[in-house]
Amino acid sequence: MKKTSKKFNTMSRVILILGIISIIFIMSAVIANAGTVNISNTIVVAAGETYDGGGDTIIASGMGDGSQDEDQDPIFRLEDGATLKNVVIGAPGCDGVHCYGDVTVDNVIWEDIGEDALTIKDEGDVSISNCKFYNGDDKVLQVNAASTMTVTNCYADTAGKFIRQNGDTTFKCTWNLIGTTVKNMGECVARTDSSTTTLTYDKDCVFSGVDTLWVFPSSSQISGDETTGDETTGDETTGDETTSDETTSDETTGDETTGDETTSDETTSDETTSDETSDETTGGETSDETTGYETIGDETTADEISDERTGEELSDETIYDDSLDEIRVRDSLGGKAKHIH
Repeated sequence: MKKTSKKFNTMSRVILILGIISIIFIMSAVIANAGTVNISNTIVVAAGETYDGGGDTIIASGMGDGSQDEDQDPIFRLEDGATLKNVVIGAPGCDGVHCYGDVTVDNVIWEDIGEDALTIKDEGDVSISNCKFYNGDDKVLQVNAASTMTVTNCYADTAGKFIRQNGDTTFKCTWNLIGTTVKNMGECVARTDSSTTTLTYDKDCVFSGVDTLWVFPSSSQISGDETTGDETTGDETTGDETTSDETTSDETTGDETTGDETTSDETTSDETTSDETSDETTGGETSDETTGYETIGDETTADEISDERTGEELSDETIYDDSLDEIRVRDSLGGKAKHIH
């Protein structure tokens, strides 16, 4: 019985070693096959087709220098139903990837974001997953048409804005950020001038090195995960109604409101100032550290901004700028959707 057991253990070890050797061999073969592809014209991925780069790095020549100069050529043009995957876009990034219709972009690395890493040129559903974006001056994802864009498990570092809808346009876009990290944006994570565009992000998103997260006409266009347990994950505003009217939290030391009645377990008169509460605010949640609207420019107060916003819960720090006529929303350090200065 003991001899049989020893033979079995020996065979198991041999099989395990052979398996490891096979994996190493396969990985080595993939790395060996990955190379550099030099191009001088845009690669067009036809409707319904897939371009699998196999880990190749694309180097463009004569198509642009990757600066903010207009009229640079894209590295890839994706037609409706096309898929781009497993490729590295080296410097210069030129004008990145142009998308026309429903397209999928997976496991693409931009070593140089270029003028824009990716531009949505026509209406459709665009899925971007497992991608990385590095070294940009302005926009990472540019949106020039009404569309739905879902960004999953992506990483972006160093640019001006992660997402930008074409300036002064009013068409509707839907943006979903899932498990995505955005770092070191000079202006914001996302910006739009359209009052119909919406953005959602989940609890696994991380934003750091970004002073202003969102530049939207209204904070109600942005929604993050609701409060779970003792942790608040980013913005909780949905439309004109606060989704946490009855939320209780061990970390909340301010007023807990339910309907029109306000009670407070931990608020003391010495710690709460008149600036920290509002007689016109109902259904919201206040704390000792929250000051409501912070006035800048012409010292606009919360009441002067809009009577319709009474009862709307904004993020931890909201700024209304008269010169830009827009609301800039900043998240606090609390919660899983992290914002680290």
